[in-house]
Amino acid sequence: MGKIQNKLVRQILLTSTLPLIILSAITVSFLGKMAVSETHQRLKSSLNAGSTVYDDVCNNLKFTVRDQNRRIYTLMDENQLDLLKNEYAKIVKENRFDFFIITDNFGSVRVSIPNPSLEGQNIANYSYVRKALLKGQFSVSTEVLDAEELKQFGLFERSVIFGIPATRGMIIQSTFPVINNNEIIVGTVSAGYLLNNNNAIIIDPIMENTAFISSIFLDDIRICSSVPSQGDEYAIGSRLDPQKSVLILSHKKDYLGRIRVINEWYLAGYTPLYNSQRQVVGILGIGLPEALVYRLRNNLVKIFIIAVIFSLMLAFIIGSWIGGGIVKSVNKLMRGIEAVMKGDYEHQIRIESRDEVQEVGNFFNKMTSQLRSARKQLGETHKQLIQYEKMAAIGRMAAVLSHELRNVFAGIEVSIYYVKAKMTGDLTPLSNKIAEIEKEISYAHTLLNNISTFVTSRKVVCRETGINNILEDTLNNPLLQDMIGNNKVVVEKDLDPSVPAVMADWTQMKEVFSNLCLNAVQAMPNGGTLKISTRASGAMIEITVADTGSGISKENMQNLFTPFFTTKSKGLGLGLFIAREIVELHKGRIELSSEENKGSRIIVFLPVPK
Repeated sequence: MGKIQNKLVRQILLTSTLPLIILSAITVSFLGKMAVSETHQRLKSSLNAGSTVYDDVCNNLKFTVRDQNRRIYTLMDENQLDLLKNEYAKIVKENRFDFFIITDNFGSVRVSIPNPSLEGQNIANYSYVRKALLKGQFSVSTEVLDAEELKQFGLFERSVIFGIPATRGMIIQSTFPVINNNEIIVGTVSAGYLLNNNNAIIIDPIMENTAFISSIFLDDIRICSSVPSQGDEYAIGSRLDPQKSVLILSHKKDYLGRIRVINEWYLAGYTPLYNSQRQVVGILGIGLPEALVYRLRNNLVKIFIIAVIFSLMLAFIIGSWIGGGIVKSVNKLMRGIEAVMKGDYEHQIRIESRDEVQEVGNFFNKMTSQLRSARKQLGETHKQLIQYEKMAAIGRMAAVLSHELRNVFAGIEVSIYYVKAKMTGDLTPLSNKIAEIEKEISYAHTLLNNISTFVTSRKVVCRETGINNILEDTLNNPLLQDMIGNNKVVVEKDLDPSVPAVMADWTQMKEVFSNLCLNAVQAMPNGGTLKISTRASGAMIEITVADTGSGISKENMQNLFTPFFTTKSKGLGLGLFIAREIVELHKGRIELSSEENKGSRIIVFLPVPK
């Protein structure tokens, strides 16, 4: 045996006798307290998890209701209420909504699912409906309905809780204004869940996420719960202990502790639930039976005793085996350090001891990997710095050149004006030449403006904008229309009307799509198809500009977004570079794909505002 191995065996034999015996006696007496303490920690985290589940249900409800705006407005505008009811009956069933209500701009109910008896009634007196109609505000909140309101919503029978004299109901609701294409409020849409007797919405997900029993209270009355019944006694309808309810409902504080439910003691946690007015209207609670906590303690005691005996029997064998493994691992570490000192950054250490030595070995491997990456990154950074210096030099040169050339062009324009003033008689050939000179000077001014744009820092002024409107404005550009007509290009539009608005600078985004469309049309001098499409994709909107032109070679693909790179006879090669810069300033990105003789496709991704 080596020195480390011998020392480890002696220490294990010494520390696994008297200390383990003393420790076992102390542990037996304190395991109960430890189990309770651990349960309290789990309660805190699980109560937070339960609150998160509750918030997630509210957020999912909000987003689901919000996403219906465009479709609801379209069907209402076309007066297709039967189709609307059929479509949303499926959505209500899929989302397990207990109510789904659409009103007009006066608050009168046009559609009510699954309670059609509400149709024709006016619910503008509800604060969340009134806010949506008058102020365009959306809401998602927990609310309490009295018996008359429950009857109005068709929820009275389902809300009855045994033991509650005056029936009330707790709901989670979300309301959004219905807005037409002119941003005018034409109605509201509301949806939500009744929580009375309803475990599926909150209680069951909490059980799945935390494995804790949970309950929801309306004030201090339990209206839904996963607490098991005992004989003829049921948890639903029972009241929370008065002292605890005053602490939570009146003082708005969380509670963690011991509480009795249906003749059984629980370790439980409670937190208040608020309505839209920040008033406490209920309580969310989770818990675990005490008997289960102490049963775990007893099992731990048995396991601990068996582990102590077994460790005493195998101390010598395990010590020898572990010591040998540690010695081997340390030797590997030493060889690895020597290799790195000699400059071998590819050297890797493989240690599978599942202890701190293995962690040191993994750290060593990460260190060598980072050293390799650092060396590679230094080289790339050096190249990038050189490129930045070149770009800066080009920018300075472009600014000076632009200034000087404008002076030259000004002189030429003055001379042309003088020559034209002196021309007499029929000098048509000369006039044509002068016109060509003026055209080329105008084109040169355009190039100088592009250079000025390139060397000037851009700033965007974003406003909520419909991307389809920008595209329509772009396609109506007279210059683009002339090129489309001259090249015999067919334009196909597939603009999804349901895509949400984006935060964008109208002028600069129009410049982006103008550049992309001009490039596409120029790639089809003998005719072809230009297809513009939009669609929502998760948190992004995709705008696709596709053509059936000549495509781009693989050699040129990697340089397309490089400033001053162009394959055309005219132009500076700044269009795609500027387009990408504008899109990135909008927190988006551009993707390009192309195949020679088949066409190109550019997709612009823009984020949806949160």
